[in-house]
Amino acid sequence: MNTAVISVYKVANFPDGGGHFWVYMQYVQGLRRLGCDVYWLEQFQPVGDRKSDAAILSTFFERMQRFGLEGKALLYSIDRKDGGDIRFVGHERSEAEALLRRADLLLNFHYAIDPRLLGCARRSALVDIDPGLLQFWMSTGQLSVPAHDRYLTTGETVGTSSARFSDCGLDWIHIRPCVSLDLWPVSFDPRCETFTTVSTWLTTDFLKVTENGQTVLRENTKRVSFLQFQKLPRLTNQPLELGRQGRRRSRLARAFRLADSSFPRGDEQPRDVPLLHPGLARRVQLREAVLHGLAERLDQRSHAVLSRQRETGRRAGHRAERVAAERRRHVQVHDAGRSGRGVRGHQCQLHAALPQRARACGLLRRGRRRRPDPGRVARLRIGAHGGRPRDGRRHPVTPRMTDIIDDHRSTCVLRASGERDILELRALLRELLGGNERIARIHRVNARVLRMDIADGAPWRTIVVKRLEPAVAQRTELVARRWLPALGLGDRCARLLGVAAEARGACVWHVYEDLGEETLAEHPDIDRIRAAVELVAELHTRAARHPVLPDVRRYSSSRGLHYFVENVGDAIDALDALAASGIEPPPEHAGVPDRLRAQLVTLLADAPRRARAEASAGPDTLLHGDLWPINIFVGVGGSGPVARLVDWDRLAVGPFSYDVSTVLFRFPAALRGEILEHYRQAVAQAGWRLASPADLDLLFDTAECARYANSVIWPVHALLDERADWAFPQLADIERWFLALDECRRTPIDKEIRG
Repeated sequence: MNTAVISVYKVANFPDGGGHFWVYMQYVQGLRRLGCDVYWLEQFQPVGDRKSDAAILSTFFERMQRFGLEGKALLYSIDRKDGGDIRFVGHERSEAEALLRRADLLLNFHYAIDPRLLGCARRSALVDIDPGLLQFWMSTGQLSVPAHDRYLTTGETVGTSSARFSDCGLDWIHIRPCVSLDLWPVSFDPRCETFTTVSTWLTTDFLKVTENGQTVLRENTKRVSFLQFQKLPRLTNQPLELGRQGRRRSRLARAFRLADSSFPRGDEQPRDVPLLHPGLARRVQLREAVLHGLAERLDQRSHAVLSRQRETGRRAGHRAERVAAERRRHVQVHDAGRSGRGVRGHQCQLHAALPQRARACGLLRRGRRRRPDPGRVARLRIGAHGGRPRDGRRHPVTPRMTDIIDDHRSTCVLRASGERDILELRALLRELLGGNERIARIHRVNARVLRMDIADGAPWRTIVVKRLEPAVAQRTELVARRWLPALGLGDRCARLLGVAAEARGACVWHVYEDLGEETLAEHPDIDRIRAAVELVAELHTRAARHPVLPDVRRYSSSRGLHYFVENVGDAIDALDALAASGIEPPPEHAGVPDRLRAQLVTLLADAPRRARAEASAGPDTLLHGDLWPINIFVGVGGSGPVARLVDWDRLAVGPFSYDVSTVLFRFPAALRGEILEHYRQAVAQAGWRLASPADLDLLFDTAECARYANSVIWPVHALLDERADWAFPQLADIERWFLALDECRRTPIDKEIRG
């Protein structure tokens, strides 16, 4: 395993700097996911008060522990009074220097690092995250940077002819800033109306420049940068908010609304400044504003975190569906203010316009306006109220679908547990079925999927309804309507008939055509298997290096080596926590956790060899991610078997081996060689050549081990959280999976082909 040391600047002394902290932590977590052993190196500046220093150090080491760096944070201070002696916190200086000598790389972000520490590193690289400024400081003598082996920069023009500053005589290597995307999942809260950004405002950062023979100071603060965008709020109806940190650095002091106001200058205080919400200082969701008009001119797209209703200006969440009258009804009333008497005065008119059922349930919610205008007409929307979870506050709650067939009305009513009817789904079904909502029969496939038999006279005899989380629903909709059609494979998945979003944004319903029962799990004959393999090969070869792949990456995760490393590492951590908890397995499962941990430690130590094998896997491609036989449908028509893939919930990007290994290990060993050979022949038609037999076996083994390691995590968590009875038997099953995989390793798949 390679060892890397990250040398950072001013994190321990700046605990409020969340963005500053994550600049470095992105690199740490990224290297860890690549299988590196990572250490944190930082110079600590004592404030002179023992109590304050102890509080700073306690906060710092607690954060390091949270992010997997317990015992790997090398914090040091330099005693200027004692001849510049370097003293480490919790470590001897000789230990730290020995670590630097054996590390494979010192990745240095601290431009003024002590040369004595830098000299201990076998190989060092300076990372420039202040392009332009760093070169200016170096060229004017304001900063002395020790020599490094390599110089990396995030600036696109650094060291080029288009740069307006010196390259300092160094050979700069251009890189992109590191972001560990799996640490930043999409988060959507329909109650959040305002886009907020948090920043420092006035600091003591000034640039010392020479103009006309005189030395002058130029302001280098966020205030100057924000002034360039002071007209932005007037270009959008989206409320924008800036949480700014002033001179009192202990908390976020003030915020001001950007809409219809300019930015304050200097020490000028904005008028009528509201205070930030108390929770904003601890947890802030930063989102990307939608610039109406300007976005079209710049050919920009809204961020994936935005709900469809916001992207479309609060119209229907999905363009393909018309808004049903019962689902949303607009009533015209004169608006005399948000809470003024005029609105209440028209309450009787509103109730007269609502259907009887909505009046009884109180399904009335006012449309939100930023600036009330008495002369305008308010548009009021009818929707469902949110439920109350255990904490007593209103939050979107993902409902569980249950079905109740009312024989009197012969109408299928889908209800949430203890909630009112799901109006959005009912409206979509009524529209799809041509106004006829009669459901003859409902079959529950699982907790989230229903199959419905439709009464005579409807366009379809059966349909499948799936309830999905919003982020998953967005991905799977893009699969059916954008990505597969772009690859020329739009007809190789179940047809998406319609989409309906629950009013609170808690879930999304997809309605698909029903492909019947012709899965490979039900009919695993060789002709159908070959048709399925040909489709998978066609998907992989068409998607590799296709322009659609970067778009897929935006919405999905990777299934490369880092997926293996992070799952194995998380499983080891979970088993360590189980051992520390004192929870003992029953006698029939004695020793299972310890044996699993030993297996996982061996796998993690083998990561470098597996990384070399992945280098021979070829380009990343679009992966289905869950190619079990039950998700592969193969119908037989006049032209032969035709395969289609369903359940794209685990769509990902990565090496082809992840999908192929899923297929191979779900079939008997006697068929695996033939399946792999047919895949090899299919991709050869597109010019692909698979890796060597040894590398292929290792690639398939890596993917399968990653899935097994992932399966270890959840029963362990169930034991720690609730001492679940099923967890130890599940761990014993996983141990048997690993033992069966050991048997497979003794007979490589390519040997089966030659046999």
